[in-house]
Amino acid sequence: MTGISDAEGAAAVEIVRRLRRQEHSRTRGLYETVFSEDSQRFVDYYYERVAKENEIYVVEDGEEIRAMLHLNPYPVCLYDSEYLLHYIVAVGTHPAYRHRGMMRRLLGQALETMYDRGEPFTFLMPADEQIYRPFDFTWISRTNYQEIAPKDFRKDAGLTAYRAERADIPDLAWIGQRILKERYCVFAKRTQAYFERLLEEQEAMKGEVVLLGENRIPRGYLAYSAEDGVPEIRELAVERGYASQAFAALADWFYYDEKVKMYGFPEELELSGASQRPFMMGRIVHLERFVESVRAKEEQFLEFSLEDKLLPKNSGSFRCRLSPDGSAAERIAEREGLPRLTPSELLNRLLEEETVFFHETV
Repeated sequence: MTGISDAEGAAAVEIVRRLRRQEHSRTRGLYETVFSEDSQRFVDYYYERVAKENEIYVVEDGEEIRAMLHLNPYPVCLYDSEYLLHYIVAVGTHPAYRHRGMMRRLLGQALETMYDRGEPFTFLMPADEQIYRPFDFTWISRTNYQEIAPKDFRKDAGLTAYRAERADIPDLAWIGQRILKERYCVFAKRTQAYFERLLEEQEAMKGEVVLLGENRIPRGYLAYSAEDGVPEIRELAVERGYASQAFAALADWFYYDEKVKMYGFPEELELSGASQRPFMMGRIVHLERFVESVRAKEEQFLEFSLEDKLLPKNSGSFRCRLSPDGSAAERIAEREGLPRLTPSELLNRLLEEETVFFHETV
């Protein structure tokens, strides 16, 4: 508990705590203030469908919530293991109370909770990377981006695009998990619950989820929003060998649109003019659990001291064995000469050496 002065100079007592579920709606006013660009329709969806499942940490002064951080649970496939991890979202401070260290306090509390649960890492999509770099977040994935004119891809598709309904959720979960498992080492598990929420989320953003099928056999899917008038595909997954046919089906679906924005499409599509953009930032939470979950191309050993100023429980000296068939980390005694690394420096080193890989949709 910390005593500070509020915006008007009066004494205030601010505490950081996790809200009870029945209190989650108390954060809506702050959400609408901080994220004013979100439509009323989306905010309704978020608080009716998503926020009730989240963990929400707040800085509050009496009945007033000054700042908040939401943890959104996702089952994540991490190499050969599966974890329930938490995606950090809706981090915001009331404009009158910014630059007082509230975000640091919220992140510290949330990370400590995740560490105690043994969660290997956490992730977020930043509005500004500079906000999160001081807290040891670093880029862990990039996404393909391209604007296309649907008319350029119109031809005999081979695949048929049709709007996904609730009855199609089992098919979506089956094809989604199958595609991602064969392509990526790390990704959010495509469960039926994942697609139930995806259907609702796209509808809240004036979009849809679309199945791509061959004689009604699912070969892929896409999810898009259209809040700004221009369709924006945020998720496009298709089985190998069907990429060109998927684009023709996509062009047919968006027949009346002059352009479509696309993120995260498979690289084998090889579109001219496509670019890559940073997409997701991540942070090591529990070093031992993280290391035991990753795989390396070849066996290697690392010894270092980890300095985690935001999460002291994660600090210490370690010896790591990284290999294709299993990895492990053990704490060792501190000694002179060990490289001193922050969590972001360690993760960057593993990424640069291609020891770990992340898919852009995580």
